[in-house]
Amino acid sequence: MIDQPPLFHTGPIGVHLSQEKLFQLLAGQVTPDERQQLEAHLQQCSLCTDALEGFTRADTSVSQATLLELNHLIKKRTARRKTRTLLTDIKAWGVATAIVFLILISAAIVWNAVHTANTPPVPSDSKAGASNSDLSAQPVQGYSHLQSYLKQHAQLPAGASRKGRVILSFTVNPDSSLSNFKIIQSVEKATDQAAIDLVKKGPAWQPASQQKQKIAQVVNLSVVFK
Repeated sequence: MIDQPPLFHTGPIGVHLSQEKLFQLLAGQVTPDERQQLEAHLQQCSLCTDALEGFTRADTSVSQATLLELNHLIKKRTARRKTRTLLTDIKAWGVATAIVFLILISAAIVWNAVHTANTPPVPSDSKAGASNSDLSAQPVQGYSHLQSYLKQHAQLPAGASRKGRVILSFTVNPDSSLSNFKIIQSVEKATDQAAIDLVKKGPAWQPASQQKQKIAQVVNLSVVFK
């Protein structure tokens, strides 16, 4: 049994007669019941009536062949457009993937450079032991405690008339004693001596060490008199 084309076609602009049925109606290849339904529709649909009139004026075989060719061309162009769109999408995704890959590579290079710059070099075994055991002379309770002590007790001595900063140097000996006091920047004699006395009476010092051996070291220190 041969499938018959539908009487009506539902498209974007409503329900209308299919082109196959229009051709069959012109060729007299419809049943009486179908003709009655088709003619009833034509009385109410000006679009289908105009289409039927156009097919009537043209040669039926030519019109049908033209429509088939147009349908073929439309399908072919649609398929080509879909393929082109797919290729465009693939190219776009390829470019995007390449950009993301380059960004990741760049980030990895930057991170590696920063990490390398912030990582100190690993010394050899002989130098590592020496650097780990080398310590500078410093107050036992730290410089913050020493500065607090100096700030609290740095008062102008009797007979002194000038305020200012005294910079002195001294040696911290291996036994933690202090010696060899020298004035690098002087205010006046009485104030200079007051600075030396403050350091001598102040917090204890821890001697420097080199390769786990205590050594003497010269330290510079400033005392401000206000």
